[in-house]
Amino acid sequence: MDSILTLNTLLVITLIVGVRSWQRKYGKLNARRIALIVSGYFSFFVISTFYPLFKFYFWITIVIDLILLIVVWTVIFPLAQWLYRKFNSST
Repeated sequence: MDSILTLNTLLVITLIVGVRSWQRKYGKLNARRIALIVSGYFSFFVISTFYPLFKFYFWITIVIDLILLIVVWTVIFPLAQWLYRKFNSST
């Protein structure tokens, strides 16, 4: 379990550094791309967090993962777009 937490932490740090360097080098990313990156990370986080339970509770874990992935893509994706537009507006 500690290795999964370490992997998720390293991934989020890599994403933050990667997005920041991309924005410096190529210009700003739009709200949709940032939302895709954030939703993709949260999808990976959900799947990797429940991975140790696959061995013991396979079907329950699959159902919980699917429900959480639907929530991530229906709630987090629009929320990330909205937050990016709100805090990155030029006005």
